[in-house]
Amino acid sequence: MLRFGKPWAEHSPFRYNRTTAAHAALDEARELDVELLENEEISKWRHQLIAAGAGLISAGPLGLIASVVAFRRLKGEWLPWALLGVLAAPPLIY
Repeated sequence: MLRFGKPWAEHSPFRYNRTTAAHAALDEARELDVELLENEEISKWRHQLIAAGAGLISAGPLGLIASVVAFRRLKGEWLPWALLGVLAAPPLIY
């Protein structure tokens, strides 16, 4: 049944109230997901910055680049990155 060019169900106050509550819950869930993703992204950048600083201090400018690339390739794992850095730092210094 059409009412003023729109389906009748769109004019129902019951459907509108349920839809509003459902949309509010979905919006809140989306905002939480976005916030968690932003925090994860910030955490990744922070870890890469720490790795870059350690590479710069231990092996100079080449160490900075090598440490960031290695950290990304190792997917943020600190132990393999540190072991690789201990082996790679002396040749990169000279």
